Amino acid sequence: MIDELVDLMAAVDGRCAYAEARRVARVEQRAGVRNGRVDVASHEEADGIGVRVRVGGAWGFAATRDTSRPGAEQAVARAIALAAAQPAAADRPRTDEPPARGHWSHPVERDPTAVPLDEKLALLAAADEARRGDPRVVRPDAVCVATESLQALAAGGSTEGAACTQDRTTCGAGIAAVAVEGTELQTRTYPTVHGGHVALAGWEHVLALELAAHAPRVASRPWSCSRSPPCPAGRHTVVLHPEQLELQIHESVGHALELDRILLGEAAYAGTSWVQPHDLGSLRYGSEHMTITADATLPGALGTFGWDDEERRRAARRSSRTASCGRR
Repeated sequence: MIDELVDLMAAVDGRCAYAEARRVARVEQRAGVRNGRVDVASHEEADGIGVRVRVGGAWGFAATRDTSRPGAEQAVARAIALAAAQPAAADRPRTDEPPARGHWSHPVERDPTAVPLDEKLALLAAADEARRGDPRVVRPDAVCVATESLQALAAGGSTEGAACTQDRTTCGAGIAAVAVEGTELQTRTYPTVHGGHVALAGWEHVLALELAAHAPRVASRPWSCSRSPPCPAGRHTVVLHPEQLELQIHESVGHALELDRILLGEAAYAGTSWVQPHDLGSLRYGSEHMTITADATLPGALGTFGWDDEERRRAARRSSRTASCGRR
C-alpha cells in the first residue's frame, strides 16, 4: 500500500505546493445475542483512497473506492481541479517537524477479526443465559465488536515526504439487562453503557471482561437501584463514575472544540460552536481547577496512535499533549 502511494505522490511533484494520499482498508465485525437468539452477525469491509492537495493556497480533496493506479490518478486530478477552482489564499509556512516514516502497530495476542463467529456467539450466549431466570428481566443483551484498520499515508509534491503505515485493531464487548416490575423499568449494563468496553487490543481483552461471571450481578442490580432512598436535598460531594465523567467531557468540552463546528462545517447537521479560531491559546475553558490531558501513548486507549497524520505527521510516541482547560 505505502509503495503505491509513494509512487503516486512522486508523479504529483511540481503540480501543487502540497499533496498527500491516504489509503484506509478496514474490516468491521459485530455479533449480538438477545433473549437466547442471535440478534446480529455482521462483517463489513471497506477500502479506499483519499487525496488532499494545496494549489495557490487553496485546498482540494477527492476520494475513491477504486484503489487501482488509474482510480488513484483520477482522484488526484479531481483534487487538483477543485483546489485550482478555489479563490487564491496565502500559503502556510512549512513546518520543521521531521516527516513520519515507518510502520506502527500495537500488541495483539489474537486477532479478533479472525475469531470464528461460532466462538463469539458461544461466549455471548453464555452471558445471556446467566442473566435469565428472573421473570422481571425482559431483555438481556450481549454484544461484541471487532475492527481492524490499516492506514497508509504518503505526502509529496515538493513537501516533507511522509511515508508511514499504521495498523490498529480494536475489540470489546458488553452486556445489558432491561427489567420491568409493575410500572417501573430499569436498565443496567457491564462494563459500560455505550455498547461495552472497547480497547485497542486483541480478543484477549474480551475474554478478560468475563461477561458470564458478571451477568448475574447485572441482572440483579436494577432492583437494588430502584429501591434505593432518594438523594437528600442540600449541598453534597458528588463522586462521578469514570464513564459519566467521560460523557461530560465529550459533550461539554469535546464537541465545542471540534474544528468543523468552529469553522461552520457542521452548521446544518450538528450545530456550531461558541469557540472561535482566534481563541486558541488564550481562551479560558472552565475552572482553573480543571485540567485535561490528551495522551496518545496510553496502552490500549482508543486514542493511541503512532503518528497524528492531521498534525503534520507528528509522532505521538515522541510527545504527548497536555492542555489545561483553564487556558484553552
